[in-house]
Amino acid sequence: MSAVQAPERGRQRAVSRAWRLSPAWRKAALTLHVVASVALIGTTASVVILAVRAASAESAEARALYESAGVLAFALAIPFSMASLASGLLLGFGTPWGVLRYYWVVAKMALLLAIILVGALGVGPSLQDLADRAAEGGAGAALGSRRWQLALLGAANLLFAVAAVVLSIFKPWGRIRSHRPATTSTTPR
Repeated sequence: MSAVQAPERGRQRAVSRAWRLSPAWRKAALTLHVVASVALIGTTASVVILAVRAASAESAEARALYESAGVLAFALAIPFSMASLASGLLLGFGTPWGVLRYYWVVAKMALLLAIILVGALGVGPSLQDLADRAAEGGAGAALGSRRWQLALLGAANLLFAVAAVVLSIFKPWGRIRSHRPATTSTTPR
């Protein structure tokens, strides 16, 4: 009887481990995830600094600053956020942490998706609008409160990214409980 169970257990272990990353691949994926996430923080901080400076600059300088922020956003922030997302999913599916097993992992995923959405729906259009207005001679106080929009969106993304780092360090809230249906007893009373 035990000879029959042992191969079955061995096969179950082999199947469950088939989806796990080897230690070397896990370290490579984790390194990529950390590097991409830290680079995303640096890029986002740079965009915020450029946006704050452009908000009080004359039109020619403001245009150059907005265009520089655009280069950072499109050439660096988008690839870093996608690399962070891809490596995070790889780590989630390839390690015992999982993607939907722990609250902190789900929260990090939500924060990264928020960064991507704010970038796509807010930062990108705001950059284009502000660069166009600066090219037409509008800058600084002439733009009114709109001149701070890019800085605020970038600051929100920066806050989201730093919050994700804090979650990675402290790993709060524990494991998500699975909701399995209650089994009915078949034994008579």
